[in-house]
Amino acid sequence: MDLKANELHVRQRADIRKQIGVPKSNVHRRTVPFGKQVANTLREHKLKSGGGELVFPNYDGVISLPAIVQGQKRA
Repeated sequence: MDLKANELHVRQRADIRKQIGVPKSNVHRRTVPFGKQVANTLREHKLKSGGGELVFPNYDGVISLPAIVQGQKRA
């Protein structure tokens, strides 16, 4: 994620077994632009998460979609 350029770069994927790999095809490698408000919110989240290199740090590995949804319900 490039917070200075307001872009998300898709370069990896995680499968259902939580294995990290390259996207299935070159079509899935992409850059997704986002606006200033999203960038500011992500910067705030990054600082609250410890301010390291990662915006969404998870030191236990890949976060599953149900875990993400559950975390949003608690917030």
